[in-house]
Amino acid sequence: MSAALLITFRETLEASLVIAIVLTVIDRLQRNSLKIALWNGVAAGVVASIAVAFGVQMIFSSLPPHLEEIAEGVTMLVAAALILWLLVWVTKMRGNVREHVTQQASEHAHTGSFWGIFAMAFFAVVREGTETVLFLQASVFRAQESFSSVGAIGGVVLAMGLTLMLFKGMHLLPLKWIFRVTSLLLVVFAVSLVVGGVEELHEAGVLW
Repeated sequence: MSAALLITFRETLEASLVIAIVLTVIDRLQRNSLKIALWNGVAAGVVASIAVAFGVQMIFSSLPPHLEEIAEGVTMLVAAALILWLLVWVTKMRGNVREHVTQQASEHAHTGSFWGIFAMAFFAVVREGTETVLFLQASVFRAQESFSSVGAIGGVVLAMGLTLMLFKGMHLLPLKWIFRVTSLLLVVFAVSLVVGGVEELHEAGVLW
């Protein structure tokens, strides 16, 4: 599994599950008018994530040569730390995330809060989108090769397909094991980023 596929699959899956939970609550409470708020939030989150991606590219492309290795090393170490922290947080919050999202969505749906549903969708997408941008950039630095668009798109498609099947009632899918396997692979990826980050900082003369 390529790093790009792993990253986009895991991040898209997490965002998609939040959206699916909110959509389920809206359907259950028959608040169909709030669906436009949900999809507007998703669209705004995607646009914001794309803007972040362009911003990151502009920042790195404008760096002077003597700062490139330092920036690459720091990016890899920050991405590794964020991956490990997020995995620890997800482990601690296991079982509570769905309950929290459902409760929050129910409150917004009961009151008919357009902006409440919009915000839930927006922040779910932009959070995972920003993480995706950072992790993909770090993976490119680590592998020293061009971005794998095929792998990235494949990860998004797989995650959305899996979420759709779950939304349609196919609850026999091994979601728990999918998260466990991808978490293990992300740990391996994070360790690789730490090694790469230290190497870059050493070559830049920051670490001896």
